[in-house]
Amino acid sequence: MPAADARDIRDFPSLIRYLRTRLDWPVDEEDADDLTFDYTPAELGLDENAAVKVREIKQFRPLADGQPWVVFWLDFEPKRLPVVVMRRILAGLEQRTRARRRSDRQAAWHLDDLLFIAATGEGNVRGISFAHFHRTAAGQSELRTFSWDQRERHFYYLEHLNLEALRWPADPTDTVTWRSQWDAAFPTRHRQTITTAQQLASQMAQLAAATRALVNEVYAVEEATGPLHRLYESFKTVLIHDLTADDFADMYAQTVTYGLFSARAAHADQFALDDVASLVPNTNPFLRELLEECLRVSYGRLERSYLDELGVGALIQTLQDTDIEAVLRDFGRQTRGEDPVIHFYESFLREYDPKKKAQRGVFYTPDPVVSFIVRSVDALLRSEFGCPDGLATSTPAPGDGEGGFPVLILDPAAGTGTFLKHVIETVYATFTAKHKKLPRAEQRRRWNEYVAAGLLPRLHGFELMMAPYAVAHMKLGLALRQTGYDFASDERLRVYLTNALEPSVTLRDTLGFTGYLSKEANAAAEVKRSAQITVVIGNPPYSNFGMMNRNEWILGLLDQYKCGLDERKLNLDDDFIKFVRFAQWRIAETGRGVAALITNNGYLDGLTHRRMRESLLECFDKIFILDLHGNSRKAEKSPTGERDDNVFDIQQGVAITLFVKTGGVRNQPSEVWHADLWGARADKYRFLDSATITTVKWSRLNPMGKYFFFVPTRPDDDIDYHKSWSLRDVFRVGGSGLNTDRDDLCIDFDRIPLERRMRQLFSGDYDQAFRDLYDIYPSSSYDIEARARNQRFVTESIRKCIYRPFDERWIYYQVGFTSRPVYEVQGHMLYHNLALLSARQSKEPFAVLATRRLSTHKIVTVYDRTSIFPLYLYPLSIEPALMDSTAQTPSELRSANFSSAFIADMAARLGLRFALTPRPPSLTGNGEDGSSLLPGETFGPEDVFHYIYAILHSPTYRARYAEFLKIDFPRVPLTRNLALFRALAARGAELAALHLLESPALDTPITRFTARSDDFSRPQAAEAVSTNLVATGYPRYDHDTVWVNPSAGFAGMPEAVWQFQVGGYQVCHKWLKDRRGRVLTTEDTTHYGKIVVALNETIRLMGEIDETIEKHGGWPIQ
Repeated sequence: MPAADARDIRDFPSLIRYLRTRLDWPVDEEDADDLTFDYTPAELGLDENAAVKVREIKQFRPLADGQPWVVFWLDFEPKRLPVVVMRRILAGLEQRTRARRRSDRQAAWHLDDLLFIAATGEGNVRGISFAHFHRTAAGQSELRTFSWDQRERHFYYLEHLNLEALRWPADPTDTVTWRSQWDAAFPTRHRQTITTAQQLASQMAQLAAATRALVNEVYAVEEATGPLHRLYESFKTVLIHDLTADDFADMYAQTVTYGLFSARAAHADQFALDDVASLVPNTNPFLRELLEECLRVSYGRLERSYLDELGVGALIQTLQDTDIEAVLRDFGRQTRGEDPVIHFYESFLREYDPKKKAQRGVFYTPDPVVSFIVRSVDALLRSEFGCPDGLATSTPAPGDGEGGFPVLILDPAAGTGTFLKHVIETVYATFTAKHKKLPRAEQRRRWNEYVAAGLLPRLHGFELMMAPYAVAHMKLGLALRQTGYDFASDERLRVYLTNALEPSVTLRDTLGFTGYLSKEANAAAEVKRSAQITVVIGNPPYSNFGMMNRNEWILGLLDQYKCGLDERKLNLDDDFIKFVRFAQWRIAETGRGVAALITNNGYLDGLTHRRMRESLLECFDKIFILDLHGNSRKAEKSPTGERDDNVFDIQQGVAITLFVKTGGVRNQPSEVWHADLWGARADKYRFLDSATITTVKWSRLNPMGKYFFFVPTRPDDDIDYHKSWSLRDVFRVGGSGLNTDRDDLCIDFDRIPLERRMRQLFSGDYDQAFRDLYDIYPSSSYDIEARARNQRFVTESIRKCIYRPFDERWIYYQVGFTSRPVYEVQGHMLYHNLALLSARQSKEPFAVLATRRLSTHKIVTVYDRTSIFPLYLYPLSIEPALMDSTAQTPSELRSANFSSAFIADMAARLGLRFALTPRPPSLTGNGEDGSSLLPGETFGPEDVFHYIYAILHSPTYRARYAEFLKIDFPRVPLTRNLALFRALAARGAELAALHLLESPALDTPITRFTARSDDFSRPQAAEAVSTNLVATGYPRYDHDTVWVNPSAGFAGMPEAVWQFQVGGYQVCHKWLKDRRGRVLTTEDTTHYGKIVVALNETIRLMGEIDETIEKHGGWPIQ
């Protein structure tokens, strides 16, 4: 097969050999020098940056009289793909053709008779491409290529080349047949007429990605004064100050893609490159001028070859092949729950750049959510501000007087314009109802006057990303057209390409092509600075964790949310919080208005958000909170126990909040109204479609005290809970779990492979594969190689740690090497000790756990950090290697890690004296009621620990204080009842022994490792049984057995134990899941059996703890 042999082409001689032996060309390797003549890059107009990419350019001399094809050999430098420079070469050849040729080597030719054979790379790593530029009906030169270099996957017109068609013709004098035969090697791309929005979104995404990659390539070889560089600097200076070169390529690609799409959508009957920019609707002059600038290069001259180099020609061809009327009809197919235009853009973004969607936290709002918010704002304007026309109010509200102002609306994160579209529809409904008695023609005339003078000047939007910005203009244009607006006026849509979170800065209206950029920036700045916005509405971005938008202006505004917080970590820089603060600032600047947002609902009860809530209470007169829940991280369920879905395809729960500032003098606290919406997504959509703020069943909240919660709380619970002792006040020393930042390297199930890896790392004797496998590269906070060079391997640094619930592993822990050792806390666990694992905040159900080991930071929480509180403190100046962590440490070297105030309070209540007394190794109890109390009037550190452990395992405690346990360390209520104290300490001692796997009860298993008897006849089953392999897709629970592969499993597993969770971890599932691909040893199966017993007993003891408390008076504990 010719194609198979083509893989042997490495250089020009091997090409000649291939053409002669496989395709019958009349060439010979010995005559290679006489077969061609060479071009220099300069002869073809290549600049120095492009020229250095080219090793050689050869043109084959004609091999037959009247030969219609001109064949070129191109050899490029290593690691450079040729497509950009090939297009530059084509442009040079076009110019030479127009100038005519002065010799046989300069004879004129048809550009679509050019055949390029191009090589890249060097040595055995070579890529070969056969390429042909085909002139399309629109006049663009379309590259068609076949390549077997995998790096060539981004040649966007890739076709399966029919190399057999490039065989030398049987009759070279028949040039018509010859031309047709070789052209068949590059088959015309089959173009289906695009008739649906989804088809078009997919095609546009592929072509936009192509353009983005090509812009990056051209930018890399272009001079600093080139048109792309100049345009990039203008964008960066005027519009988006933190724009990177790749972001610019992205903006260029999306501008061209959606600019051309907007032009095509507006003019179904005419669409060609020469006047395409003028076809963009006049409601978006900025996009029209920006598109024209993107299509215009070389200081004003439109170059088709240059545009084709950037992939624009193929996009124009695709849009010409689109039945745009059919696509627009597809947009008109509105269905409950989704806007087809949003669906179109999300499909585009998902294929074009899914990372950018996640990076910006972009999730577009379902239609019922938007509808509810917009209709609720309309109702509030009528009820709270005396605006009889609601959102349609275009004149000062009654009582405003001469200084009054109309209702001005802003969506600061406009996206694709969904909120503004619904505003238009709501306003249109109000307008038509108000003028329903007028003839239709008069209604339409007045509507057109109203839109130009009374609607468009009041409607504002800010959007940072080019594609949604262009889609928003297109969508709003379509919405207006559907109402009968004729676009006769020059009034533009006031949706601006700008970052709402950047300050307003007026720029000088520069000359040249940046003038329209400064106009857009200045218009947006004027809205930010001067527009008396009375409605802020929208769906701000969700994620980012403070990574973006860190300018001084917005961070200065955020200071109000941070003032007075005594926190180690403030989760107050997420973009959604910045947008809430922006909305608050904007309404406060106006003096009155409504802010209506759907956001992450974490701020409703987050501990670090308490000052944020207090600030909102100080600013607004009324706050309405509709909590939509849907937090899959918490596995939220409705009060009836049914599944609870999110209205978005995200894990974080969300809420709709409407903030009202009436502007009057306030003599009473802010009113806060709250409602929950639980259930399936479809049910939530149905509710939101039909409800408004006036029909929701609200409950009045009374945010007060230290936290100002925006969720329901029980005042009595609040009072008695906050009288209790917080863990951070109980213990003197506590802190976060440790971080290795390289768990795969520094932690292992087995000691021997861990020691082998660490010795290899510290020796420096490792290869690139080792480096890549274990990520031996520096990060912003941890240079692992530098740490290893400055330390020596210490055998004693290999220790046991608790990694997940009931899952201990080997860790290399060395201060000076470990990324975040938290030695001031973890150092105490290098000796014989006991510690309580808890979390300050948790998205999962509350949990605590006892341990004797070093602890990592994800044990009782999946998403939040686990903290550790040692029971005993040791002098950390002692060399840990000298201490045996399993040995009993002399008591004089340690002290109890309890605050003196806490112990004094407990001792006074119990009437006992606290004594630091060594405990016996067994924690099962030896005193009255099974407790470990010494005889007489003393109690010790472990008694306190076990009492706390029992309290924190009470199911009633966890349910009663669930909201508080989400946001701060648990609090421990103390009792004056000595009998209750002793009984709870006894139950806590049992629990601790079980969780430390030290209880004698663990010696009696309730499960057995077994095999399916009916599977022994199958070889694969027998193998699975013999190896005890935890197979892919396992474990699986079936009746009372947990299967680790199709043949083997643990029988006798109670379902309650299988389902039991510690924090967000389903313990019995997680332990086995983490061992997929491993063969379980006898030690493993025995350990797993002990876990099952421990959890089964835990369930029993938790019930007994509640019974004990109830027996002694119940809650609250006295």
